[in-house]
Amino acid sequence: MGAAPALALDAAQLAETFGGLGAEAREFALGFAADALGMIDRVDQALAARDAARARAEAHALKGAARSVGAARLGDVASEVQDCIDRGDLDEATRQAGGLRPARREVELAAQALPIES
Repeated sequence: MGAAPALALDAAQLAETFGGLGAEAREFALGFAADALGMIDRVDQALAARDAARARAEAHALKGAARSVGAARLGDVASEVQDCIDRGDLDEATRQAGGLRPARREVELAAQALPIES
């Protein structure tokens, strides 16, 4: 039996960070999802330029940011991109990077669907 799939957004982690799932937690998650677009753009640009060092740094930053907010699936995809770069396989890193935008969109949708506790 394999590991459970990573969550798009871990509401429990957000609730722990913010002391509940209020509007502040939702806005934070939505803000991250918006900011992640720029981070993904930078990964894509570095890969297109075949700049392995910059692509790795951008993927690493995205991985850390995603995991810190509970966006495990996005963090996992960014980690795979980074691992491909570490192996020197920029073509596979580029293929894996194709999963970043869908994973980011899942974070956005999950943030929009967060229940707001009163």
